[in-house]
Amino acid sequence: AMSGSLTFERGISSQVVNITLAADNDLEADKGFSVVLSNPQPAAGTEILVDQVSGSILNDDAVFALLPLSTVTEGNGGSKTVSLTVERSGDLSGTDTLEYALAGAAGSTISGVDFVGGAFPSGTLTFAPDQQSQTISFQILSDSVLEEDESFVVSLGNPSAGSTINPAAADTTVTIVNDDDQLSVSAADADLAEGENGTSTVFTFTVSRSGFTDKATSIDWSVVGSGSRAASADDFVGGLLPSGTLEFAAGETSADISITVQGDFLREADEGFAVVLGTPPQGTEVATGTAEGTIRNDDTGLVIAATTTDLAEGDTGSSIHVFTVTRTGVTTGTTSV
Repeated sequence: AMSGSLTFERGISSQVVNITLAADNDLEADKGFSVVLSNPQPAAGTEILVDQVSGSILNDDAVFALLPLSTVTEGNGGSKTVSLTVERSGDLSGTDTLEYALAGAAGSTISGVDFVGGAFPSGTLTFAPDQQSQTISFQILSDSVLEEDESFVVSLGNPSAGSTINPAAADTTVTIVNDDDQLSVSAADADLAEGENGTSTVFTFTVSRSGFTDKATSIDWSVVGSGSRAASADDFVGGLLPSGTLEFAAGETSADISITVQGDFLREADEGFAVVLGTPPQGTEVATGTAEGTIRNDDTGLVIAATTTDLAEGDTGSSIHVFTVTRTGVTTGTTSV
């Protein structure tokens, strides 16, 4: 409490009592106080007619609070706008300013290049009289690369005079959730014998999916001949090099591609082909785009050749002419002719 005394000299009819207030930036309720007169001197002949008067301390401070935002999905291709809200409460009658800045969260691999402009965003918000909220907006770069989630911190600072920042709402950590998936093709059962004429053999390739799989995606695929003895369209059922589109439902992590090879009786070398994945849609990345298959020849060839020829007939008895039949190709089984 403050106190003091006033002395009225002869002929003085009024005096001023000055009360000094301590300024602060704290948001608080308005406060009241009273100035009380007492102990008049001389007691004889002096009377206090009004002994006290009340005064009010009106709060003129504002406080800022950053509303939390926990996650945002990265998006695919181009950029994505991220927005956070800053609220102002208390005395809104004046103009207040506030700075904000972004930085990488501890342990995160995020850097300025993940944002449009190539640097962590920062700036100043200006609140006009009676304005209760402002928006912090910036853009993150979107891509189709499978990567870890990344986090950054948005912090408030440097409020203008007469305003303060709620320490419990001075910053928030935002995580950019990766929403990309990745595809890889491999040979599951794709090194097989060709089969006999009139039959067919199914070669199987598996496309595996990893990353963010909560969405549907698709990928085109095609078959090409490969190696020194490349398979051709005639080696496949239908007489065409196979192709198609593989569809993945949300949550599906693998799917098979079936390639049907046409059997024959032709003695030939083993032949090679490859399944090749096409261009993925936005949000999907191809990690391994090619897998090889081998059509193993399972046919046998027979060739007859004269071993001894041009023998004289002779006058008596008989002469033996020798011919040799040679078997090539697959010789592990039994063949007759």
